[in-house]
Amino acid sequence: MATSIKLDPLEHDRLRALAKARQRTPHYLMREAIREFLVREEAREAIRERARAAWSELDQARPTELVTDETREWLERIAEPMERHR
Repeated sequence: MATSIKLDPLEHDRLRALAKARQRTPHYLMREAIREFLVREEAREAIRERARAAWSELDQARPTELVTDETREWLERIAEPMERHR
């Protein structure tokens, strides 16, 4: 599949210079950059999905009031040391 990427002149020059230094084509460097981006972003999305699932499971397992009370207690515990440092 052919895809076009529009770069500004400075980015284009930088890409060509890097490709020359690495003895690769600009096309190769762009493909590698896109592959790395996809791997990284897919991993981030998987983490987000696991977090959403965990929150959903937590919401189903506990009433909202319990989570709220626990959160309030936790905030009070961590606020005490912070107040001492003021």
